[in-house]
Amino acid sequence: LFNLLPSILRSGNSLSIEHIVCLEGNEGQEAGNLGYNLKTLGVIMPILMASSGNSYEVFYYYEKISSHFSNSVLMPYMIMTHEYVINISTDLEYALISRDKDTYKLFEQLFLQKKKNCRRMIRRIPTGLNFLQNFDDNRPSSTDIYTIGSQPCFGMFPVNDLLKKYCTPVSPEIFSLISNFFTENQKFYRQEEFHMTSYFTKSGIQNLMERGVLEELPTELYVSMEPDDRLKLLKMLITEIKSGKYKAYLLDTEKFLYPPELTISAFNLTEANIIYLSPEVEARFTIEEQSLTRIIYNFLEELKVSTIVFGSEETVAWLESTYAAYKNTGN
Repeated sequence: LFNLLPSILRSGNSLSIEHIVCLEGNEGQEAGNLGYNLKTLGVIMPILMASSGNSYEVFYYYEKISSHFSNSVLMPYMIMTHEYVINISTDLEYALISRDKDTYKLFEQLFLQKKKNCRRMIRRIPTGLNFLQNFDDNRPSSTDIYTIGSQPCFGMFPVNDLLKKYCTPVSPEIFSLISNFFTENQKFYRQEEFHMTSYFTKSGIQNLMERGVLEELPTELYVSMEPDDRLKLLKMLITEIKSGKYKAYLLDTEKFLYPPELTISAFNLTEANIIYLSPEVEARFTIEEQSLTRIIYNFLEELKVSTIVFGSEETVAWLESTYAAYKNTGN
């Protein structure tokens, strides 16, 4: 039943889903507990990617998972539709399926009571151009930001002239929103204590140089940049990396195959953004559950010293050779 939800949501169904999950507590931050919580995120991810708006909401609470092994009152598996209630035993051997009104009312009250003691795991980010305003309204206070995606984050650089050149088709209100978004990014970046670290792939840079596509912009603004402007943007990246202010590392895709549609940003130990953009899906959300955000932040923080990225000097050397190759060809 659970595995049917992504296909149902993708079909355009207006189904509304509320989901309560039990996560392992942070007692000692044991690896097994963190692994269980991360696995839970993996299970719900296909539904998050398939749904739009707030049609799928996830709530969580902490407890020892083993405490539910002999508990069939509400957990571990209970599903309610508008008419039926299905309560499944821990071993998946037995289940109660009923549409009796009194039975339904009982489980509905149990669910609502449990929900009161839960926290929201995921906060949806508006899609399209609205995400810019949402980010400004919820801009995290952080001195170290980590991103991983097909392309490094270019939004911290002085790109105002490029914005004026390529955002002219939009309304003055939209242009003001976009311009303000990048201006605030640049102010953030100029703070002495602020540091940016990005991980990216060769294919992401090649996409920029060959097609002129800047992937961090909303799809509504996918205007192909001219070759000279592509080189200008790449030169900014190289200059900033050499200055030591901006750290960027090239992913070794022979060791770590990274999906080009996915971008992850970790702002601190309590907040991480997930963005998935493909021709069929635009999904943006913030993870607010702290065991998960801690895993993501620590992973991105330590990634720079791992064997699945190239060192800073190798990264700069590859970027410079790419810059020279495209400059010489004039493409």
